[in-house]
Amino acid sequence: MIECRDPLEAIIRENLVACRILITLLSIPFLAGCGLREGRIANCAEEIDPAIGRELAELACSGNKIAQFTLGYVYETGEGTVADPKKAVKWYQRASRPTRGMSYVDVAPVGQQAHGRVMPLQTGPEIPGITEAEYRLGLMYLEGRGVAQSHDKAARWFRRAAQKGHDQAAAALEGLASKTPG
Repeated sequence: MIECRDPLEAIIRENLVACRILITLLSIPFLAGCGLREGRIANCAEEIDPAIGRELAELACSGNKIAQFTLGYVYETGEGTVADPKKAVKWYQRASRPTRGMSYVDVAPVGQQAHGRVMPLQTGPEIPGITEAEYRLGLMYLEGRGVAQSHDKAARWFRRAAQKGHDQAAAALEGLASKTPG
């Protein structure tokens, strides 16, 4: 119990205590989310061969497209580590995926509103996927390295890269079309 001479002051102090508790409780999910993100990056980085380097691993796990492509290339070629085509495909896929630069947050209802709403939150610039990663994914599907061989999926990846001006992807797509009957 808070003792004050003025009853109004006691009410204000009790409300301040309640507000502090509420702010603390509301911030826990946000702070936990930050910790989870850092934890996910650390866990992701631990899955990567230590010979490759922790800095590169952490950059790739945090969404850096160039680092993701580099990991794909390292795992494809085996430069600096043991070649692992499945991991190469995984990292090439991440590098080829555009980052939207937008997240969405649920906003709780306020006052008399019956429903909350979803609010867009700008989290950074939109970053396109790496065209060379798309081309290399096409090669992986064409040759069946790290994935089941699929000319259809290879053509899809080559087409995406060719549409962005990748000459080797365009040539590979033409080569696939000439081999396909019909």
